[in-house]
Amino acid sequence: MNNMRCKLRGANCKLYGAYCPSSVRASKLASRRASGASRSAISLIEILISMFVLLFGLMGVASIFPVGSYMMSEGEKFDSSSLLAQNAFEELEVRGVLRPELWLYGANPPGDEITTGTPPRFIQHQGPGLDRFNVTDPAVRPGRAFVIDPLGTAVHGLAADGDVFPFGDLTLNPAGPNVSMPTAWRAPNGPFPEERFPVRRLTLLPTASATTAMGTGVAESIFRLRDDLAVEYPEQADRPAVQLWAKDDGENLLARQYTGNYSWLATVVPNTPHSLMGLQPADSGSHAYSYDVSVVVFRKRGLASLADSERLIEAELMVGGDLVLFDRNGEPLVVDAAVDQLRPGHWICLMGVDRGTNQFALKWYRLSSLDDKTSTTDIPSLGAERPGRMATLIGPDWPAAGSVNGVIKDLRAAILPGAISVVTRTMKMEGN
Repeated sequence: MNNMRCKLRGANCKLYGAYCPSSVRASKLASRRASGASRSAISLIEILISMFVLLFGLMGVASIFPVGSYMMSEGEKFDSSSLLAQNAFEELEVRGVLRPELWLYGANPPGDEITTGTPPRFIQHQGPGLDRFNVTDPAVRPGRAFVIDPLGTAVHGLAADGDVFPFGDLTLNPAGPNVSMPTAWRAPNGPFPEERFPVRRLTLLPTASATTAMGTGVAESIFRLRDDLAVEYPEQADRPAVQLWAKDDGENLLARQYTGNYSWLATVVPNTPHSLMGLQPADSGSHAYSYDVSVVVFRKRGLASLADSERLIEAELMVGGDLVLFDRNGEPLVVDAAVDQLRPGHWICLMGVDRGTNQFALKWYRLSSLDDKTSTTDIPSLGAERPGRMATLIGPDWPAAGSVNGVIKDLRAAILPGAISVVTRTMKMEGN
């Protein structure tokens, strides 16, 4: 009877889940092993391998958070810098910065015919042609593009050669200021007869009747942006920050304090010889011509030394926005010095000759990428290799006239670390 039950149970154990004697179970296990059926348990090694794979997956997910935080931070910086540039443009328009009768040279250039004892003014209301400018020396000329930089001028106090922008030339004169016109731009190789570099740094007169240039205090109040407010953080993390205020002697609140990390300057580029002459108020076309006006915003601009914070180096631009910065004399340290503190997202200025019109061209570009190290790079115009760095630019089209095989040569790159935003508009100069 027991055997009968066992057989019945053995036949129906799958159906009913009934208990089977050990002999039946042994026979079933043997049949499973013979048929290669998998076991129902998981070994410890399999668990450890699964945890190891899961760990790498979690590490990959965790790495996304700092990257996302960085990208959000960069996006906020970009939005903030664009807003700062717009604010600077409003300052430019409200303060009358585009009134040439208020312009002064950043230093008295050679050949300046102005009377001794007065500021080195940019303009002079008499004489025909170029004689309307106060610089009549044919080796100097009044300039072909202009940088309005009262803050830089005030800090350095109209230093010698402060009328030239940028100040330092790593290509031709690593130990001193940039004062020489590149050979490729100067006649007979180029269209310009003068010897002095064609970009002039300017400061401002506070008023048309003033006899001294804008001082440091006034320049700070206009050319430093007040958007980075100064706050004090309490020791208790759960309490809000406290806005700091400037006060008078009676402890009355005057204005919110700011850290002063952001400053700006402006560039003005005439597009034709007539528009250059139109900067003279006595010219019949005065205030009728259009100019490319750019506002450049800096974060922590290095004003302690213009030679360190303003650098000029040779460059060539290729179709597609690829740029090579190089030293034709084969000095890698020159290239390293030029790009020191330069980062993707910063802006650089390209200068050169528009071979289609023989006009001087100056344009601003945002740096999309930059090689980490200086390496031997092929320079198309030289047909040789030189120390250089490749970069990718985002910005306006450079005039393609004069390019050879898609390469625009004889350029100079003005590198100003800390330039975080540029806005360019076509504008006319202001009247009185």
